[in-house]
Formats: sequence, C-alpha cells, structure tokens
Amino acid sequence: MLRVITSLSISLLLLSICNCSSQIGSRDIANETPVIYEDWDTPPELLYHVPPKYPKEELKDGIEGRVTLRLMISSNGKVLDAQVISSEPTVSFGPAAQEAVLQFMFKPALINEKPVTAYYTHTIIFSLRSDT
Repeated sequence: MLRVITSLSISLLLLSICNCSSQIGSRDIANETPVIYEDWDTPPELLYHVPPKYPKEELKDGIEGRVTLRLMISSNGKVLDAQVISSEPTVSFGPAAQEAVLQFMFKPALINEKPVTAYYTHTIIFSLRSDT
C-alpha cells in the first residue's frame, strides 16, 4: 500500500505587509521589502492537503524520500510559493511535493489576532510502507 505522510514542522517566519495610509513624497510603499517577524502568536494550521504524486521511477525502484519546503502562506491561507529546501535521497521528489503543496489550504498565522502572510517550513515524507 502506498502512503504519503505530511508533517508540519520546524520554523515560521512572519511576513507583514506594510499597511500605511500615507506615502512620503513619491515613495512606492507597495514595492518596498516587507518586514519579517521571527515571533508570532499563532502558527499556520493545515486545513486541506492534496497527497503528492509519487515519482514513477522512485516508485518502481522502491525508493522512499523526504522533501522539506519553505512555504509562503498568505493572510487568507493560500500557499503563494513553495521552495524546496532539501529533497532526499533524490531531487525527483521535490517537484511532486511542490505541485501538491501549492494546492494546500491553511488557517493563516496570526499576530495580535490578525492574519498575516507567513513563511512556514513543511516536510512531506514519501513512504511505501503501510500503517499496519
């Protein structure tokens, strides 16, 4: 039986979008680098996930693996970006994991009870063993 396990893990960095009501001179606030926080009140919570497709060659060869991704989760819970941090033992697992997590939905991270865009580390484990 084929089994893919997802596990939320490791770190969360929050990205706060500047919400200024005025601009100084002709300064373009929308294009400035946002402030990144290292502390948060509530981390993102996975609400919906899509199992990744097991890469065909790895499935055929009986290879299991693990992919760690850095997700950017919007203040409405949508995954905006997914970057592979590591893919073991082969890089083939990375694209399958990225394709899946871009379809995930989260309850967003909170600061002062307000949803914020957050960076979050998420690990997907590709396993051929069943839970028996």
